[in-house]
Amino acid sequence: MAAELPKILFTKAEAAEILRVPEGSIAWLLRKGALPRRKIAGKIRFTLGDLEALIATSVVPCCATQQKGALNNG
Repeated sequence: MAAELPKILFTKAEAAEILRVPEGSIAWLLRKGALPRRKIAGKIRFTLGDLEALIATSVVPCCATQQKGALNNG
């Protein structure tokens, strides 16, 4: 029996599950150009690196905005 290969390509549904977002959000990110992807035989696929790249560029400094608002209201 051959050894099972590690999963290296993910579908839109699998990417949504990994990111814990609705599949519609994946479609929106694709239209926006915010999510890197691969097109193989006409099918869109994602690598773990593609999903990690999205996560890396999605950092929002939450505390800075909350502090700024608190300073302006004080």
